[in-house]
Amino acid sequence: MCFSRVIPLLVSLTIPSWGGIVNGSFEDPFVPVFGLFAPGDPIGGQVGTWRAVGSGNVILLNSAYTEPRPPEEVRFDAQDGVQALDLTGPGNQLEFGNITGIRQLVATVPNQQYVLSFYVGNQDSTIVPRYQLPSSIRLFLDLTGTLSGHQSVGVFTNSDSTLNNVNWKLFTYTFEAQANFTDIMFSNETYGGEEPFDDPGDNYAGLDNVSLQSKQGNDDPIPEPGSVLLLAGGLAAVLLRRRIR
Repeated sequence: MCFSRVIPLLVSLTIPSWGGIVNGSFEDPFVPVFGLFAPGDPIGGQVGTWRAVGSGNVILLNSAYTEPRPPEEVRFDAQDGVQALDLTGPGNQLEFGNITGIRQLVATVPNQQYVLSFYVGNQDSTIVPRYQLPSSIRLFLDLTGTLSGHQSVGVFTNSDSTLNNVNWKLFTYTFEAQANFTDIMFSNETYGGEEPFDDPGDNYAGLDNVSLQSKQGNDDPIPEPGSVLLLAGGLAAVLLRRRIR
């Protein structure tokens, strides 16, 4: 079944003068076990940080979070630091028709190439049925800097496994900036199952250690635009297409 959703984006951001990704390893805010972030919520207190988008919550997990299944336990170790994001939200929100994701606006130089790197986490457990399928995340980029030109550039799937823990797989995507700002958005694309509940789907799509590297021939970073205050009222509609089996 195919369906689409409109994701509202309410923008009031200051672009850091150094460009790049803010809070790429999701260490801010610190959560002792886990924290929920609703659409529009900033993830952390840093200027220019991520914001949750969509119609459902995302979850920030500390590596201290476990799911005991005596005599074993299912662990959720982060790829970098002690915290990582789960884009499926409570359960898997895609099962209920909810789109869940995050976005961040970064400063870029037109006609400059950038490499976006990120890790997708796949939980593999033989003792919890809802952690036995691959984890997928969709990447959107708005190269126009208008917050209304998002395009899906691919779905990134990790089907590798680390028993009863998260397996982290590195992905990269190279793009050429077209404007002084580029909006980066990740959304959950992990199969959420269907009614009845004997089709369980999968309940985890980890994201961690997101970074953006500018290139100038020798791959060295180049100076980024200065600090800019962007204030925009209203809603920018982004149409996301989804396919469920």
